[in-house]
Amino acid sequence: MGLKKAILVGQGVMGKRHQSRLEARGVDFVQIIDKAQNPGSGAISNGGLKVATEPVDFAVVASPAETHFEYVQHFLKKGVPVFVEKPLAETASDAWELVRLSREAKVPLVVGHSESFNPAFQKFRRQFLENLRQQKGAEVRLFFRREHGYAERCRDVGAALDMMVHDVYLFLMLFDFKNVELESFWQSESGDEARMTLGVARGTNAGVKAEFYVNRVSDVEIRAIEALFKNAATGAEAKFYADLALCADWDKSLKLVDAIDNEHKFFFKLLEGEGTCWGKRALDTAAQAVEIIAKGLLQG
Repeated sequence: MGLKKAILVGQGVMGKRHQSRLEARGVDFVQIIDKAQNPGSGAISNGGLKVATEPVDFAVVASPAETHFEYVQHFLKKGVPVFVEKPLAETASDAWELVRLSREAKVPLVVGHSESFNPAFQKFRRQFLENLRQQKGAEVRLFFRREHGYAERCRDVGAALDMMVHDVYLFLMLFDFKNVELESFWQSESGDEARMTLGVARGTNAGVKAEFYVNRVSDVEIRAIEALFKNAATGAEAKFYADLALCADWDKSLKLVDAIDNEHKFFFKLLEGEGTCWGKRALDTAAQAVEIIAKGLLQG
């Protein structure tokens, strides 16, 4: 990969994280736009966003979620590939419009669902799908839990779009979106805590249930998935667990890798014209995750 030039929008926690890793890979950020540090730098209005005049290879958007649609739309319309932090957008219509623009412009758009590159999740996915094939007719339950303490970042959206969208994305890597139905949804008045139940209503895996819980003012730090298989005939139960935060501690067979670095590698492959089918699927899944959360927020 030759030296690449890029623009960074948003230099908060995640923006700095992406910046440091990408610079280590030889990326030159020719412009950094951050409203918090320079209030006038990030405005898109009356003539568009003022960006570097020299050509760039891509843009990284790590600004508040409420600005994602405007920034990503701006770059895609200029033919600039984009790596955007999750969520893709705040609404389903905006998310799918960005998908459309990416395909119309024929430029990559990748959403930062780094958890899907976590080796603990990848191992869990293999194990879960194998059990699903072997235990036909079993009662299957999934439990996604994500908690951390208070942080100033991502206060523009509630915990569902900030945190739960990660786990919905992972769930959609296990089951087809068209077979999934929202059964219940709740988000606290403060927006800091949320619960949701999804069910697989159709297809060969109909009957699977998934419970989601997120809390961003918790006194514990946890990112985990638990699967429960219950044999309908004997009542025997089988459980397995994935600790997404401490994968190297609970399973020494997993190679400790940086999930963010892995998603950057994936993005660069797309920039080079590789993996386009998987890129399209990943983008669709990101939009589907937003659609499910947005539906829950409307119903709740």
